[in-house]
Formats: sequence, structure tokens, C-alpha cells
Amino acid sequence: MGKIIGIAAVIGLVLGGAYFWNMQDRGSDSNPSSSSDQGIVYYYGEECPHCKDVAAFLEENKIAEKVRFEKKEVWHNRSNAAEMDGKAKICGLDKESVGVPFLFAEGKCYIGTPEVEGYFKAAAGLPGGKKK
Repeated sequence: MGKIIGIAAVIGLVLGGAYFWNMQDRGSDSNPSSSSDQGIVYYYGEECPHCKDVAAFLEENKIAEKVRFEKKEVWHNRSNAAEMDGKAKICGLDKESVGVPFLFAEGKCYIGTPEVEGYFKAAAGLPGGKKK
């Protein structure tokens, strides 16, 4: 009887640990006004210098107040990285050729600072904005 209880405890710990690990990996840092229904998701890497430029642009232009979007970190979050790979595939892109900053909006992919900022400028009604 003692062995059965011990085995059950080990199984419980393993399952609990797997659940906890999965929940940790699922996290995203969506802004409060995010909207999945619009399909606008901005993917970035925490230490990415180009992403820091985009972050400064978003902040300076108060883009989050004008455009509803989700923001997801992909360098430290495997679930978000896999999601970004899936979006790249939708656009017909090889995941090996995709990097951050990366934006998936209205069924289209925007890669790199100029494309991402251009989309947000257009969506926010700022001068110089271009959508593909």
C-alpha cells in the first residue's frame, strides 16, 4: 500500500510540474486593449536592438492608444515563438528566414523596423504610414 501511495505522489508531482511548466510557457504580455479578433500581433525579442527601436516608436507615438494589438515576446517564450512561426507560414515564409521585429496584421506579415513602423503609422493615421 505504501508503494502505491508513493507512486501516486510521484505521478502527481510530475503532472503538477508539467502543468506549471506549460502555464509558464504560455504567457504573453498582451496590452490591455489587445484584440485577437483584429489579428494584429507584434512579436519581439527582449534583447533585440531593432525591437527596442520599435518599442520607442510605439511609446513616443502612443500607438497602443490608437491601434489595438497584442505584443508577444518570442526569444524567451517557446509558445509565442511557435505561434510566430505559424503566422510566418500563413504568409508563405520559411521560419528560418523570419526574425523580429515581426508583425502579423490583417493576414499579412511585416518584418523589420521599417515595415512594422510603417504599418503602425498607417493604422494610427500618422504621416508616412504604408500598408502592404
